[in-house]
Amino acid sequence: MIAFPKLLYLIQTLPFVLKQNNLKEITALFRTFIWNGKRPRISMLKMQQQAMHGGLHLPDIKQYNIAALTRILIDWLHSTSIYRMWDIDSCFTHPLNLINTLHLHKQEISQELSSNPLIMSTWQVWHTLRSKYNLNSHHSLRNTFLSNEEFQHGQASYPFVRWKVEGLSAIKHTVNKNLKRQMTFQELREKFAIVHSHNIAFMQIQSYTKKVCTHLSDSDWDNSLDRVLEKGVTSKGAISQYYKRN
Repeated sequence: MIAFPKLLYLIQTLPFVLKQNNLKEITALFRTFIWNGKRPRISMLKMQQQAMHGGLHLPDIKQYNIAALTRILIDWLHSTSIYRMWDIDSCFTHPLNLINTLHLHKQEISQELSSNPLIMSTWQVWHTLRSKYNLNSHHSLRNTFLSNEEFQHGQASYPFVRWKVEGLSAIKHTVNKNLKRQMTFQELREKFAIVHSHNIAFMQIQSYTKKVCTHLSDSDWDNSLDRVLEKGVTSKGAISQYYKRN
């Protein structure tokens, strides 16, 4: 298994989701090494379980692959450049931004984007994680107002550009998650530097937010996945953290 660290290095550095046949080949190599070519007496799935569940905690390459790509996903969600150059990545999806690109249906993705392994692999991980936690992949509180084809009013319109500078850029900033309701104009004015003349823009985002929220279940408002993603990438060992949670 001298080659194993090299395999992990490739998974960490290349933005690809491993295909099913790749995973089968890797699993077969593990099985051959562990049982020395003999018939396996314990399934790989059982050996990959944690010790408290009777397993040996062998690495699950599929989950490791997802964990590695989750670092890129979090950079995109937080507009940071810890593992990727966010400003360069965002150029690939213009005029959409990276966050709204993640929410696209597959048939809405352009041919140019579909041929980009970085974009498609990160998009796939977003949808894989959202599906695993039974969350909506196409609408969420993370949908932003700027660079959003579903919200035409936000196409570089002045109030929304100014609001982004003040920290108001997405649906999550305009709702009370505990009460599962939209904030009033007065509540937003108290929280952000919004002038009274922006009340028309407020009504526009209010209408869009109401539309998106009709697609959300209770778990979309608060769940363990979003709480993890919200923390961002701030330290080493990120892959291990996300691997354990997957």
